[in-house]
Amino acid sequence: LDIIMNNKKTILYIDIEGGYGGSSKSLYQMVTSIDKNKFEPIVFSKKKGPNYDKLVKANISCQIEKNIASFIPLKKNNIKNIIISLPKLFRTYKLIKRIIDLNPYIIHFNYEGLIPLHYLLCKFGLSSKSIIHFRSSATSPNFLYKIFSRHVNKSVDFLIFISENEKKIASLAGVNLKKIPHRVLYNPVEKISKVPPKKKGDKLRVIYIGTLDYYKGSKRLIELAKCLKKINAKVKINAFGTSPRHKKWFFLSRNIYKELKKQVIDLGLSDWLEYHGYTINPEDEMLKSDMLIHPSHYNDPWGRNIIEALSLGLPVITHGKYNIFVRNNVTGLIFEEWNINKYIDSLERLSNNKNKILKWSKNAISLSSKLFEKKKYGKSINKIYHNL
Repeated sequence: LDIIMNNKKTILYIDIEGGYGGSSKSLYQMVTSIDKNKFEPIVFSKKKGPNYDKLVKANISCQIEKNIASFIPLKKNNIKNIIISLPKLFRTYKLIKRIIDLNPYIIHFNYEGLIPLHYLLCKFGLSSKSIIHFRSSATSPNFLYKIFSRHVNKSVDFLIFISENEKKIASLAGVNLKKIPHRVLYNPVEKISKVPPKKKGDKLRVIYIGTLDYYKGSKRLIELAKCLKKINAKVKINAFGTSPRHKKWFFLSRNIYKELKKQVIDLGLSDWLEYHGYTINPEDEMLKSDMLIHPSHYNDPWGRNIIEALSLGLPVITHGKYNIFVRNNVTGLIFEEWNINKYIDSLERLSNNKNKILKWSKNAISLSSKLFEKKKYGKSINKIYHNL
């Protein structure tokens, strides 16, 4: 029998983060949106973090499961990825046994990289309903994704995509969207500003929030700062985020945050760029800023950083071909591809005249009310659970 707690159906959420990334922030919004009269949430997290702590404070049953293993089909290095990940999957035996014994009504896998874990659970006799949440912009519809797709088509009950982009990649990889119930659900935010933030100072204050690695665009900020220095632009970029502990080598750890910070000092860019590391209150830092910048290598202008910025009335400057959130000259500026000259020209113009920013800010708040409102999200997620 499915576990019923106080006549409520149990939902187990499996999260690979704990609080520092966008997926665990979205998990917090999701778990606190469900109907607690009908469902009893339990969260298994790989590690502790700010959003894990927030869930505990919200009286959500949480526990750390260090052996949660995940990997996704990347655009390259998949063989290396599999070799590194397989030993981690072998260590999930106790976790699998705990989940099977718990036997929740629904298991919500908060990341498509957990599909291998779902496969192992099925091999051990999983009877729970299952939802896979597709969140990554780094996936590729390659041979590995096609293997994932065959399992998804046979064994998963519902799919959620954070944007149309993840849905398209899944379809290209062979996920049968005609057969499997699914929905695109944009990530929600806790609150949406009613008025644009007040702006002060002569400089254009630009903020970057995201992982400080060499893929999300944090190194491109140095390229931008070099150009801003050449023209002595009245622009300051403040970058916030954490670095992966191990990025490139098997045995040697590196701290990309420290590397980037050192480059800024060595190149004399401190007047135009500063790396601050992790902040527990990104919203406060955004409200001190004029714009968010997202120069990602993934061409993915739809992440949580963009959603949170727009909901606070902060226009965004970015690039990519997805223009549902960042609409050119409406909620900010979006270029089709990375072009440093377009970024620099735009930042310089805006630093000399900020009038457009107020208009974009009002538009951003209006759009956010339609797309990212938490109550609407709660109704959608409760309907999905109810219908399973």
